[in-house]
Amino acid sequence: MLISVLLACTVGSDKGASDDSGGAPPILTDDTGGGGGGGASWNPSGRGEAWLLDGEEDNSMFQLEIEYVPQPAEGDGYFGWLSGEGNEALSLGPIDVLDDGVVRAQVELGFNALVAGYDRFDAYAHSDASTAQTDGIHLWTGQVDEDLKAAYEQLLISAESTPGGEGTLRAVETTTETVQLYLQETLGLKSLGEVHTRAEAAANAIQGTEEDIDGNGSVATMDGTMAILGEAGLIEQVLSGLDLASEAVEPGHPVKDLANWAYDCSQRIESYAEEAYTRARIATACASSSSCDDNLIDADANLTLALEGQDLDEDDVVELIDEGTIDCAIYYVSRMAVMEVSTP
Repeated sequence: MLISVLLACTVGSDKGASDDSGGAPPILTDDTGGGGGGGASWNPSGRGEAWLLDGEEDNSMFQLEIEYVPQPAEGDGYFGWLSGEGNEALSLGPIDVLDDGVVRAQVELGFNALVAGYDRFDAYAHSDASTAQTDGIHLWTGQVDEDLKAAYEQLLISAESTPGGEGTLRAVETTTETVQLYLQETLGLKSLGEVHTRAEAAANAIQGTEEDIDGNGSVATMDGTMAILGEAGLIEQVLSGLDLASEAVEPGHPVKDLANWAYDCSQRIESYAEEAYTRARIATACASSSSCDDNLIDADANLTLALEGQDLDEDDVVELIDEGTIDCAIYYVSRMAVMEVSTP
């Protein structure tokens, strides 16, 4: 199923407007001289955004969107770099400019760049494509806002409260996948007693309880997981982190919209997790293998919805902002680590 992003507005939605005229900043002057553009002299120009989305790994896909960009001067190319404090600069390779002066680039890095501390983008114009040295003309630069680091780090990178120390939103994803696999492994078991015990463990893992749901005199739990639901559960911690992000910026700041959208997505995760809990709980008292499997399948299906969202309008696309869940929340939180890109 396709996943689509529909935004009412974007971070830095005023990009591209000049200070006075409201139009695009100048790209080429009327003076004669070297470079491309039909004889007009070349000047660095362009503004936009860069950020890190999930790719092959968490936050491993570098995304760049810039407007009002001139084509390189004759014989030159544009080359991007990603860096962070204590890290060696990472080459992003050549950057192509579309005919309308727009850059839309994606580079798969193969590792979680936010966790690794990469939070700065720079681009240079020069002629040496083989080495892509940074000693050319400095085109653009961008840096993640320091004031927002505490918020997105807690959600995406590291939180002391989670079992593996990962961000709370990442822990929601990990725990959901772990419980789902456990339920899938329970399907088809012939011993009703074993099914009841495993269903109880899954239900307790989702809700964060230690309850003898099946009444057999012992409590079944799952190791290495943290409650998704409940007052101390992961969803509540995620919502608290989103409140922190919203409070870190002034009224009207675009990050408030990102936090609100991620909040809505997280509440949808909670709804599907609650239904999965109910179905797992019912499976602790099922009277036949078929009845057990039906409830386990329903629980599994709801955890899938918590992970992938639901195509409510049946248009074969999960609209991230209206129908998305974990992927949706991760997307908008990742956008909080945006690098506003402009000429230095």
